[in-house]
Amino acid sequence: MNQLCKFYGIEEGQVEVGCNGSSALRAAFDRDPILSYDLPDYDIVGAIYYLRRYSTVTWTYRHVKGHQDDLSDDLDLWIQRNVLMDSHAKGHLGRARQSPRHFNIEGEPWQLWVKGAKVTADITSAIYSAVHDRESEEYWSSKHHILLDSLKEVDWQLIGTTMKSLPRARRTFLTKHVSGMCGVGKFMKRWKE
Repeated sequence: MNQLCKFYGIEEGQVEVGCNGSSALRAAFDRDPILSYDLPDYDIVGAIYYLRRYSTVTWTYRHVKGHQDDLSDDLDLWIQRNVLMDSHAKGHLGRARQSPRHFNIEGEPWQLWVKGAKVTADITSAIYSAVHDRESEEYWSSKHHILLDSLKEVDWQLIGTTMKSLPRARRTFLTKHVSGMCGVGKFMKRWKE
């Protein structure tokens, strides 16, 4: 948009952005002007912040309900464009998985890559994992005679999702239990129980 305004000398006006992701719209338009690194799709939200900040026109947004083509054939222009965009995105995703390419997004604040993959969400965890995973694997491998290859077979992401869904007390109990730090044997003796 900014390049079009610059090319045609547009100094004022308004552009309306439509999206079927209400949380993405709120992140890009309703948050403080300071970008937080813990937002999902940090790169795209950051690019929108940048484009809005340096734009000569006013930006507004509209939430467009998704998947309306499943319910009706009588669709307004916004819904038709959303259906078309979804179709193009699915096609692009299929091609991108065949031959991945990495694009810079104009206005994107910075990029973080870990093991060849761009990190766009949960940045703190990604950095922590990149720095400490190997060290942690080696520690547990030496401590409990676990083969490093076995650790790679564990679905850590699924375990993380499951643990986040549990109450804090249950997470604490499970962590202690699987690491052997529970109220039996040597720990009971150490605790003088």
